[in-house]
Amino acid sequence: MKKLLLIATSLFLSYSIYAQTDDDDLKAMFDDGNISTSKNVLKINSLAWPAGDLPIHYERVLLEVLSVEVGVGYILDMETIEIQIPYEDRVGSKGNGYSLWVNPRLFLTGNAPEGYYMGMLYRRRAYSFEYTYNDYVIINGIQSPFAKGRFMVDFMYGFGLRFVDSGLYQSSLPSFNKMRMVFPTSVKLGYKF
Repeated sequence: MKKLLLIATSLFLSYSIYAQTDDDDLKAMFDDGNISTSKNVLKINSLAWPAGDLPIHYERVLLEVLSVEVGVGYILDMETIEIQIPYEDRVGSKGNGYSLWVNPRLFLTGNAPEGYYMGMLYRRRAYSFEYTYNDYVIINGIQSPFAKGRFMVDFMYGFGLRFVDSGLYQSSLPSFNKMRMVFPTSVKLGYKF
């Protein structure tokens, strides 16, 4: 009986010690430096820079499947080409200005901020020569980590309406004097923290 009690105690103590060591090894093996629990992403829009819009975007995870992205930027005084209907050759030089983005996102696959998402985008661009564009857009996109998980790439496309506000603006089509269809796209590179 004493031998059985001694064997049972030895097995129990050795199992407890092994379990602690095993748990620590698992923690060390799966430690990602808190990348998987990061709720913030700071991004730049690589397609906007050549067009003279220099925005910086910040995305914050609110819930497991919901995030909000906001962005602000400085617009340079230069002519740009955009996809819009009715089509105009160039948006034209309107002076310097600023851009503002607000973009709530619902993630359909994965947990925010990674996976396929849909959302609404409000974008405002105000220029010094009395032009203001207000875009209301339905967007789709996918955001994915690369390079050990800290860096993100975000591909987004959408369609929506642009409302032009300017006393100087004259359109060739009077019925669409203040409204355009727009098809924005972006490729953003970000850092998750």
